[in-house]
Amino acid sequence: MTSVVRAGPRPDFLREYPCAGFPMLPYPEQRADGRYWLPARIEGECPLLFTLRATAPGAPA
Repeated sequence: MTSVVRAGPRPDFLREYPCAGFPMLPYPEQRADGRYWLPARIEGECPLLFTLRATAPGAPA
């Protein structure tokens, strides 16, 4: 986030997600819904994915 702000774009939103559709780390557990979640002992401590949308300076809103 800091790098985006320093580069000039204006952040419009940042969304965090507690699960992912793929195991990007060695310890997420795949649940019945097919998504990967952190183990229950650490779930909620950090998001697995996020999306960020930012607008370049001078771009129409």
